[in-house]
Amino acid sequence: LCDFRILSKKYPILDKNRLSIFGWSYGGFVAAKATEIAPTGFFKCAISVAPVANFLFYDAAYTERYMGDAEKVAYENGDIIRNVSNFKNTHLLLAHGLYDDNVHFQHSALFMEALQAADIEFDLMVSRLLLLY
Repeated sequence: LCDFRILSKKYPILDKNRLSIFGWSYGGFVAAKATEIAPTGFFKCAISVAPVANFLFYDAAYTERYMGDAEKVAYENGDIIRNVSNFKNTHLLLAHGLYDDNVHFQHSALFMEALQAADIEFDLMVSRLLLLY
């Protein structure tokens, strides 16, 4: 957030009224978390694809390596569904694939539930597409 302020002073062509954020998987979590903690209305649009909504429901071997197995506070601080109020001022596109075997759809379902409980409008894109490599 501070980097954008510095860049916008250096490059006046950057339009703070069109600032958006995008992320996929862990990046989807980062996009949502940055929107949550940014000043109200800082991001005009957030695109969060397959975000990790709650690390308690994510890959334990990966998560515990970085967050520990008993640090409840770390998991609570990393939870994007605890405070969704800032999304009232940001247009959100939430996207997720039903066949995602890394970040399961449960994460987006929890995120949607929190947004709906707070009466926050958002756009949703769900795909049943299975990519075979």
